[in-house]
Amino acid sequence: MGFLPFDLIARVTDKKVKGVIQVGAHNAEVADLYKESGIPYAIFIDPLDSSMHSIRKMSAGMPHYHAVQALVSDVDDEIVDFNVASNWGASSSMLAPAGHFNEYPDITFDERIRMPTSSLDTIVSDILNTHPLDKECFNFLFMDVQGAEMNVLIGAPKVLRNIDFVWTEVSFGGLYKGDTNIYDMISFLRIRGFDLWYANINEKRWGDALFIKEKK
Repeated sequence: MGFLPFDLIARVTDKKVKGVIQVGAHNAEVADLYKESGIPYAIFIDPLDSSMHSIRKMSAGMPHYHAVQALVSDVDDEIVDFNVASNWGASSSMLAPAGHFNEYPDITFDERIRMPTSSLDTIVSDILNTHPLDKECFNFLFMDVQGAEMNVLIGAPKVLRNIDFVWTEVSFGGLYKGDTNIYDMISFLRIRGFDLWYANINEKRWGDALFIKEKK
């Protein structure tokens, strides 16, 4: 994903980013940016063992930065194949690759790991039940899940009530089997009070988008 939209948010709304839920955290490369931006709360979620060490290292010294190893989907405890990409896991997805092979022929998916899914509502609820945090601490949802964005959103109705900003990878669909296209995401989030404020799509037909909730 490209830049994080904190400056853009500051220009277009008086709402502040209080805490981040990052689904598909990879190696938590942006944790330092959260720290520099004064964001005191963060949840980093990723399914891969290889990511957890980096996430915990990047979160060191921040008592309210939480690392969770989980595969986020719309339901709990469904066993699925997680397709691990050869580019250090960056393109890994619970969805089988499709057009990705044509667009990025140098990236392979030679490893599949059987693992259970968890809904975002369950993960966040577990954290709030074990730490002295208010549910409104987390109002920024960051998704980088390679086409499985709708799975994450469907499993997060309670979380979305407290979210003001959704920053997500988007595409026109087809990179992965059954992936979310940007039009369906716009429709889903608009019903829940979010408007599209920014989108940048590259020549490969994917990019980043920012949605902001107008009213709670």
